[in-house]
Amino acid sequence: MRQLYIQEPWANLGYESQAQILNDLTIRIQVLENRIRQLEETVSDRIADTEPVGVGS
Repeated sequence: MRQLYIQEPWANLGYESQAQILNDLTIRIQVLENRIRQLEETVSDRIADTEPVGVGS
């Protein structure tokens, strides 16, 4: 079986199959989605703490 490689700036990873690549990329996407949600919550909390509250008309 031919070995497949994905070159990234921080790693040289060897994969034995397309399924391993798909699984690895799926996990990475999930990790990134979770990190984005955390950052969105942090930004939202900071904006809520700094926005002036208008009173009146």
